[in-house]
Amino acid sequence: TARKGSGNLQSGNKEETDEFYQRLLNGEECTTTQAVSMTYYDLFRELLPQERPIIYISVSSALSASYASSLVAKKRILKEYPDADISVIDSKGFCCGMELLLDRAVEMRDAGRSKKEIIQWLEKNKFKVIHWLLINNFEHLLKGGRVSPGPRFLFNMLDVTSLLHLDNKGQLWPVTKRRKKKKIIKKLIKRIFKEAVHPKEQTAVIS
Repeated sequence: TARKGSGNLQSGNKEETDEFYQRLLNGEECTTTQAVSMTYYDLFRELLPQERPIIYISVSSALSASYASSLVAKKRILKEYPDADISVIDSKGFCCGMELLLDRAVEMRDAGRSKKEIIQWLEKNKFKVIHWLLINNFEHLLKGGRVSPGPRFLFNMLDVTSLLHLDNKGQLWPVTKRRKKKKIIKKLIKRIFKEAVHPKEQTAVIS
């Protein structure tokens, strides 16, 4: 939601989304709400009548409480429905990195692979998804507890573009800082082609 006076705007259809982002560009503050365990409980319970295994892929536990909340919900579900088959995966990632894992899991499901096979693949390959963030303002990361407040004021004052990376613990770390965005993008592209396995055969998502 974007705050404006006493009213809130929630991103929904295209018109609402366009207005939402325009208000952010105009300087309004954006707030998010953490999903509580009851949200996951309701979701899991709604899926139970299908009598199918449930795999929930969570955003990194180092960046959000979503993973912990989903585990609380799973524990409650199993007390009420001991035969429920629910697995929770800590993706150690977020955003488009999670999308890549989800897409592959769906492909495996549709190909008839077992739940065990899908989970084994996710746990093995989630560390192979590489996350890069290019930012020039630390305000949102600071408010969300993603970065420490120490360097934020200096970076913002100098108008520095910073490159951040997600490690195997799912934590954000700064990699490099430059004033020119074009230079840092060129550096990132070179690094991707140097470090990725068969980069021309991989899927890259930009958001």
